[in-house]
Amino acid sequence: MFRKRRQPTPNFRLPPPFQPITGERATLAIPGVYPYCAMVQVAAEDTHKNYVICRGFDIRINRFIDYESGNADNPGIPVAKPFSKRMIGAYEIAEIYPALLPLQSSNPSPVAVPWRVGQNPGVATDGQPASLNELVDELYTDEGILINWMLLDSAGTEFYKIEFTIDSVTGASPNKVATVDIIARPCGVTVVPEEIAGQVDVYDPSGCWLDEANAALVGRDGGAWYVLPDGEEDCEWRIDWLCCPSCP
Repeated sequence: MFRKRRQPTPNFRLPPPFQPITGERATLAIPGVYPYCAMVQVAAEDTHKNYVICRGFDIRINRFIDYESGNADNPGIPVAKPFSKRMIGAYEIAEIYPALLPLQSSNPSPVAVPWRVGQNPGVATDGQPASLNELVDELYTDEGILINWMLLDSAGTEFYKIEFTIDSVTGASPNKVATVDIIARPCGVTVVPEEIAGQVDVYDPSGCWLDEANAALVGRDGGAWYVLPDGEEDCEWRIDWLCCPSCP
C-alpha cells in the first residue's frame, strides 16, 4: 500500500526540504503567530532620534526578548518610532505600545517612487518626508542592525506644549536660555522631552520674549512648544508666550 505524497507547493511542483525527524517535508511558512503584531515595552532611555530599545515577545520566533544593558544575551528589540515622533525623549521607560512589522516592496519598480525598503519602517532626512520625491531609506540602529518593528502610536501635538515659571536666565539676547519649572503639561504625560527634575531649558532665538534684564525675568510665567527648527537635527523648547511684568 502506498501513501500519496503531500504536495505543499502544487503550483510549482517543488517540495520543501525533507524533515527526517517527522518524516514530513519542512514547512515553508514563517513560524509564529499571524498577523505579526506584538506588544512591546520601552526598556531603555530614549536617546535615539528614530528608534527606541524595547523588550517583548517576538511572535515570529515565539520567544521573549528581554533587555539588559551590556548583556548580549538580552539585547532588546530596536523598534522604530512613528515618523511624526522621531525625536529624542519622546518615550519613557516602562511605557507599553503595540508594534507591527511594516512592509514596503523592495522591488525597484517604479523607479520614480523613492521608497523601497522591504520589511523595514524606513527613514527620511528629518521626521516626515518633505515631499513625494524625498528618499525614504532603510532604517538601521547605530550598530548597523536593520530594524524590523515600528511602534503603533499617535503623534498628538498636545504632547509638545507646557506652561512654566522661569527659574533662571543666562546669556545675552538672542541667545538667552531660560531654565524653567514646569507647572502644567499635557494630560496623560508624566515627563516631557528633555525634562530633568521638573525643569527644561527654553529658548528665544527671536529675542522678542526674553528682551529684558535676566534678573527681571525670574518668576515670570509662560508657555513653550517643543519644535524642530528649520535646518537643525534636534528639537528644542521655544517660548510661545510670556506674562508681562505686571502679572502676579
